[in-house]
Amino acid sequence: ADQIVDGIRAIGTLTIDNFVDKLDAIEAMEAAYAAYVEKFGQEKADANISNADDLVKARADYDAFMASADDEILKKQMIRSAEKAIDSLDSFGFYSYRAGKQSVEAAEAAVRRLTDQYGEEAAPQVSNLSALYAARERLDYLLRYATDRFTEKEGKRWTGTDLAAANPGAETYTTEVVG
Repeated sequence: ADQIVDGIRAIGTLTIDNFVDKLDAIEAMEAAYAAYVEKFGQEKADANISNADDLVKARADYDAFMASADDEILKKQMIRSAEKAIDSLDSFGFYSYRAGKQSVEAAEAAVRRLTDQYGEEAAPQVSNLSALYAARERLDYLLRYATDRFTEKEGKRWTGTDLAAANPGAETYTTEVVG
């Protein structure tokens, strides 16, 4: 419950300048809150998540901004949001695969929201889109490399948190005999 409370608090106040950037956080906290209610019940959620009303308000504010925003301003904000997500892509490698994957997927989601709203012709307006394509290629390369190199080499399998896509649920960097 504390993580949900902190996550809702982190959303902060929505303004016309930042509301587009807040959607991922709002949706994540809505999903976390719904899962908490499903697992523990509404009564316990009401008792332990003291700022649930702030989440409801954040969603209402987001929806109100979306409904009232001038279309051209909204498009510019969505482009800016996608560019910020791409700018935040860190360098990642073999041992930071999971973090890289999360960053790339967040940036792809920002671009997808833009193209869902304005069509594929809006994507080229994202000035740093090529950096996202390069990051996705790197991510795919790392997964192929790890899978090809470690999955069946000499009867051993690589397991590791960074290779969660190749080995879901793995928690250590060890090798184990497969057969």
